[in-house]
Amino acid sequence: MSRFTVISFYTPDFAHFAADLRADCSRFGYPFHIVQIDKSQSLIDTWDRKVEFIHDAIKRFGTVLWLDVECRLLSPIPEEWAAPLTSTFPMGNSRPISTGVLMLNRSHAPLAEVWSRHARKNNSLPDDFVLEFLLSQYDLPFNYIETEFFDHGSSAQIVRGQWKTNNTVVQHPTIN
Repeated sequence: MSRFTVISFYTPDFAHFAADLRADCSRFGYPFHIVQIDKSQSLIDTWDRKVEFIHDAIKRFGTVLWLDVECRLLSPIPEEWAAPLTSTFPMGNSRPISTGVLMLNRSHAPLAEVWSRHARKNNSLPDDFVLEFLLSQYDLPFNYIETEFFDHGSSAQIVRGQWKTNNTVVQHPTIN
């Protein structure tokens, strides 16, 4: 039995990415639930639906690893990656989160429920901003995996773009 299920969804405009992510999951033996949804009225609405999808998937599968559908798995998920986990990136003196890579389990279902409710209530904010605010209010021991945007010599496990390092686990292209 796998320690997590890879989950994602996509709108028709992103359908061309789904086959690659499914193939990556199959190559590494990860169960997956990657489905097409109808196009949303706005990008914010799609992100809000993402939070609801994650919450439902937690209840259905237990531990889930959300990957934006355009992500590619270049190597196996390290054993030390454990829920709760998300990606982050350096930006000046702050380190905002990016939920393009997010691992949660059943014990985080209440967080996902609150996150979903607040994301819908504040439908002018991206889901990342809402989660970052919630995490600032609760003392959750999140694991943060840094995303690298530029330094091709880094040891980053997540890279943003269509390049990789020797340590790249998740490649999160910017071609969308």
